Amino acid sequence: TVVNTATAYGDNISPTAATDTFTTATPNGQDPDVADLALTKTHNPSSFVVGASGQTFTIQVLSMGDAALNGYTVVDTLPTGISTTVGNVTVSPVGACSVSVSGQQVTCVRGSSFAAGSVDTITIGVTVDSSAVGPATNVVIGSSVNDTGGAIAIDTVTIGLQADLSVTKTDNITSVNAGANTIYTVRVTNNGPSS
Repeated sequence: TVVNTATAYGDNISPTAATDTFTTATPNGQDPDVADLALTKTHNPSSFVVGASGQTFTIQVLSMGDAALNGYTVVDTLPTGISTTVGNVTVSPVGACSVSVSGQQVTCVRGSSFAAGSVDTITIGVTVDSSAVGPATNVVIGSSVNDTGGAIAIDTVTIGLQADLSVTKTDNITSVNAGANTIYTVRVTNNGPSS
């Protein structure tokens, strides 16, 4: 508690004092601890390919302030043509937040306290279909009860096609007599991953 007293003096008047008393929010006038939610968003590999496997978005949720966050909600809306399922979303540490998927929207909710300096990682394995158009911009938004500013992260990924054609030619016989006819079969195969 701080007490501040001011006294006024003047000719032909008695000294007059005014006193103001207040309590500081924290000891020694320091700023109170503040909770701060932050997000990062990346993708792997460097470019996505229609139909390919092993493609991921990774979100890092960070508690950057001096105080713990009262949990958080992270919502990632995947671009058109890029999709996932709950089974393709992993969280580290395991169980740090509860995952749900609805259409293009991936949501992860942490109800427990999130200590200052902590990091949760959400990895989303995705499928890229032929309706995806690149470059595709992916926006993830985070919120917390005691961080009114929330957080946002944006990641842009290029999307391409990759086909792998192979050709075989066979006649299903080992030899043919001079002047005789034979039939060849030519087979063209697209080994993908794109059509």
